[in-house]
Amino acid sequence: MRSLHSRRIDALLLAGGERLEIIHGVGTGALRDAVRRRLRELSEVREVRDADTPGRDGVTIALL
Repeated sequence: MRSLHSRRIDALLLAGGERLEIIHGVGTGALRDAVRRRLRELSEVREVRDADTPGRDGVTIALL
């Protein structure tokens, strides 16, 4: 069974989406690191990066 996260990404892809923004907030960086590690494990995700806009340190971008 696919995880909830994978099903949501599948739904985004079926709708024509190519970009997912995950808001994890700023803190010690532990949650950011865990989110990025999990995203890199998903075959649908081709790139994981910081947000494009300054001041959005608590956001990770996943390109699908």
